[in-house]
Amino acid sequence: MHILFWLIFTFSFIVIYFNFVHSMLFCIYSMMYHSN
Repeated sequence: MHILFWLIFTFSFIVIYFNFVHSMLFCIYSMMYHSN
């Protein structure tokens, strides 16, 4: 049953990573947009 545990762990890590990247990109985009 360790496979299920690693699957959930990896999925949650990917979701957290995508949220982090998306927030970073949104911050950079808003900074570039407001600078003009």
